[in-house]
Amino acid sequence: EMALSSAQTQILNTYLNVKYDLLDIRNDLAVSTYTTDMSGIGLESDGSNRVFYSGGFILRDYGFLTDNGDYLYASHNGNDIVETPENTPESIYSRWSRIWYINIIDTNNNGGIVEIAFDLSAANISTMPINAVLLTRSNDSDDFSEINVIDTQYSETEIRFRVYISSLTNQAYYTLGMNPGFATLFDSEGFIEAEHMPRPYSMTVAAWINLTDTQKGEIISWADSDGISQAALYINDSKIVYKENDLYVVGNN
Repeated sequence: EMALSSAQTQILNTYLNVKYDLLDIRNDLAVSTYTTDMSGIGLESDGSNRVFYSGGFILRDYGFLTDNGDYLYASHNGNDIVETPENTPESIYSRWSRIWYINIIDTNNNGGIVEIAFDLSAANISTMPINAVLLTRSNDSDDFSEINVIDTQYSETEIRFRVYISSLTNQAYYTLGMNPGFATLFDSEGFIEAEHMPRPYSMTVAAWINLTDTQKGEIISWADSDGISQAALYINDSKIVYKENDLYVVGNN
């Protein structure tokens, strides 16, 4: 059997203290009502804990834990994970209703990097959004704002944000912001507008096409919020071709 390190023991004790509202909870954490699924990363002289999972929120250490006594804790408000447009920035369509409260203890204030990830399977979401951002606010009622991150990765069921500790605010609130998808609307004269598509979403294209040019050409396309093409319908060597993420499903490249 392997004994827990001092850091792992500290994190476990903090979880129990928060869960059961014990008197010896660390008073510097100020977790208030955000007490669900408390977990953390931390470092002491005899070992560390460098990754944790908190109800759909994953945090991995990428250089933050360098000094004994460095910790980062997170716990959430206990809400079910649903998408809501409330208090989102103008450029973001929706966010998760589950919000995490983060405590950062940086012993020597030398920063570092962590990875914050959101597990889409915890929200029963099977389709990646076209754009996702890390959101924060300083209290439980303000509008959220977007955090500048080092990079964003979309990996299987996770959306991952690599971020500097200096970009995070201690004892603040965090969640996932998303632009899930767009429907492109047309009338008999052409393009009208693009509207957000609620989940789950699908697209059906019905058209009568008179081929006057058999060379490869685009009929209709769909792009993400950065203008990067994600899917398109083409004419290709007298064939109708559907292309998604650079993969030709029918026809030839």
